[in-house]
Amino acid sequence: YSADGIILDGAIGLSANALSDVLGLTGPVTLAQSKITLDRDNFLTEIQKQVQEGLAARLAEASGVAREGSDYPKEVLRELAPVLVERLQKLDSESQNQLTGLLLGWVRNRNLRVYMQDATLQKFVERYGLAGQVSDLPSALSGDYLAVTDANVGGGKTDLYMKEKILLQSSLDLDGKLNNHLVISREHKGKDGKYWWYQVANQNYLRVFVPPEAKLTYASGGAAKTIYPKVNYVREKYLVDADLKTIEDSRESYPEFPFIESFVEAGKNVFATWSKTDIGKKSEIVMDYSRRLPEEPYAGMKYELIVEKQSGSKSEYQLEIGAPVGYKWKENGLPVYEYKTTDLPGQLILSLTLEKI
Repeated sequence: YSADGIILDGAIGLSANALSDVLGLTGPVTLAQSKITLDRDNFLTEIQKQVQEGLAARLAEASGVAREGSDYPKEVLRELAPVLVERLQKLDSESQNQLTGLLLGWVRNRNLRVYMQDATLQKFVERYGLAGQVSDLPSALSGDYLAVTDANVGGGKTDLYMKEKILLQSSLDLDGKLNNHLVISREHKGKDGKYWWYQVANQNYLRVFVPPEAKLTYASGGAAKTIYPKVNYVREKYLVDADLKTIEDSRESYPEFPFIESFVEAGKNVFATWSKTDIGKKSEIVMDYSRRLPEEPYAGMKYELIVEKQSGSKSEYQLEIGAPVGYKWKENGLPVYEYKTTDLPGQLILSLTLEKI
């Protein structure tokens, strides 16, 4: 866009889920330059195919091999954007109402993110939860917080065929200690994909965001990975990003769990590790951690669990919260409160109340 003298005031990001919804409204879109037709069902696989072929063309050219392809691997997205905008502008009133409903759903499920360069506009965006930031926790949280994020680094496009299940089992003791048992299971179903980039091993950098006081007591299933920089940042006089340096300076290792490291990010304690899942296989990471609540349990005490979802993710969640001995939860009349979903909203808040049995 800079070649055309266009200066952007901000950016709007849509997940693949949202773009599939849009194509469901507009109907199939044929791109003349890319010579493909996109619809809500084939959108993601076709885009990824175009991107992979574009990258291959650039690598071939860098090796001195002539090969047809765009200089910009994601050229197909640049071609698609104005076509979709034009189609949306021509929607009838009924379809426009459907689009409004979809828009609200994207916001709720974090399938739409907005960033504005103007500070005042950005504060407005943040106020309505559109900026993608995680929640600020109260200094004395009478409850718990969880956010799990995945980053595929060097694993092709296998995220499309990864099935992830997140199980959190929490138990509250009479002295106010909260014990958590977290199990993250991932299954690689890439054999259902016809392209090679769906069939390589999934390489995932996992981060688990928890309250800042939480302490890791056990871990299994992760892997350590050493990243060797390809550039000497000091010699090349790179600038140091202040936010990143603050995170890196807070890093802590665990001799008993050498594949885990923790650091402070966004006001949370973060447990991080790597996992590798081969095609047709399953992997599992287990983490036990605990913290003490601001006060000991009592009848009428409010307990709040906040779970936030990574934009565009489709994990299955199972949450189990155990009350202290001699107590039950008012909301279901049982000592254990269970919540299961395959469609977690962007932010889930479970508000519970303790009752004496």
